[in-house]
Amino acid sequence: MAITKIQSESLNLADDFAFTGTITGAGGVNTPAFGAKVTSNFSFADDTTTLIPYATVEFDTHSAYNNTAGNYKFTVPSGQGGKYAINMGLRLSNDRALRLNITLHVNNTSIHQFEFSNTSNASYSTVNGNYVYTLNAGDYIQVKGYLSYDGSNADIFALGSYFQAYKLIGV
Repeated sequence: MAITKIQSESLNLADDFAFTGTITGAGGVNTPAFGAKVTSNFSFADDTTTLIPYATVEFDTHSAYNNTAGNYKFTVPSGQGGKYAINMGLRLSNDRALRLNITLHVNNTSIHQFEFSNTSNASYSTVNGNYVYTLNAGDYIQVKGYLSYDGSNADIFALGSYFQAYKLIGV
């Protein structure tokens, strides 16, 4: 039986290393993913739930976001179910908003709401939300908003609003 001497050497993590072979189980991509935003002002009726028109697509890795009027939804592609990080925001330029909320809907069912209340007549009212949710292939997500204002300002417009999601890897 042959015995081989093994010599211990310290490892310098600042060194560069050339790997040969295959490395598995490391890295990955957070796709599918999409990002959309509101780029033109729209009227937001008082005391009404409104589908937010995130009509301008910034990126969409799987062509899964429908930005047509009345839709504004991301549908999980076949084989892409899993946990998704979902981010959304709505910004209104006005000084009369008393209550503003955005609600994440899955398959047209409300699952989580983010709310902003204003008593100071601020120049802008903003509500943002982040949520992690398990979605199955074929599920779709949308964002709806609700606004209540004091009635003296009927022209409410959205500015700088966004909706995005990406699949989480390794969870």
